[in-house]
Amino acid sequence: MQVMVRVSAHSDKPGVEKIGENEFKVRVRAKPVDGKANAEVCQRLADYFGVPASRVRVVRGASNNKKAVEVCV
Repeated sequence: MQVMVRVSAHSDKPGVEKIGENEFKVRVRAKPVDGKANAEVCQRLADYFGVPASRVRVVRGASNNKKAVEVCV
């Protein structure tokens, strides 16, 4: 399944919030440097969907705060 994600990096309150049918807002503690925020986005979505982090990947928008993320459930 593919979901659209709006990322808020360097957040004090990390978490995942569903804002539409296939749209989520993900707040992460990591700064958007060297892919650290993307890695945390994948980990948070993996926890949310109950799958291993290896089954979640950013497919579009790696350097943007709006991303398309693939989750293999």
